[in-house]
Amino acid sequence: MRLMKLAAARRELFDESSRPSISSLKRWAASGDLPARKINGVWWVDADVLELTTGDLIADAILMESLDGASA
Repeated sequence: MRLMKLAAARRELFDESSRPSISSLKRWAASGDLPARKINGVWWVDADVLELTTGDLIADAILMESLDGASA
C-alpha cells in the first residue's frame, strides 16, 4: 500500500487542465468514492488502489469488492 497526501495525489494523478479541487477530493474520500483514509486529521490516498481502477463503474465496483474481500 502506497499512501500519499491528498494534495500530492491531486498533482500526480490528475492533469492540470482537469484537476479537481481539494474540497472535491475530500468529499470523494469521505463518501468512499476515492480510496483514502483520514489519519490524525490528514487525508491519505491509497495510490496503489487508484492505479488499479479502469474508469468503468461496474468493473471498478467489482474490483473494489474483490480487494475488500482479499484483505478480510
